[in-house]
Amino acid sequence: MGPGHVREDDLTPNEKSIVQFDSKSDAKNECKGMKELGTIEAHSGTAFKMGTLEATANALKQKVAQKGGNAFYIIDHSKNGMDDAVIAKALQCN
Repeated sequence: MGPGHVREDDLTPNEKSIVQFDSKSDAKNECKGMKELGTIEAHSGTAFKMGTLEATANALKQKVAQKGGNAFYIIDHSKNGMDDAVIAKALQCN
């Protein structure tokens, strides 16, 4: 489907195991020894295919893995036309 859509099948086993939290408070409650690794951003969608939160979250999982993390929480989620965008914080949980 191209870079605008990362499917679950495109993820490595390590990337698939990355945990998504919907908020910082959820992460604080469930991510023991939480260490923030930095802010990450991802988009999905093309001129011909609507972006989805699932595809955007898969792209975020790849970015978390690149930072050596194993979780992330969503800071902001927005849609603009065909584009789905998420800003998140990459985490390392014990």
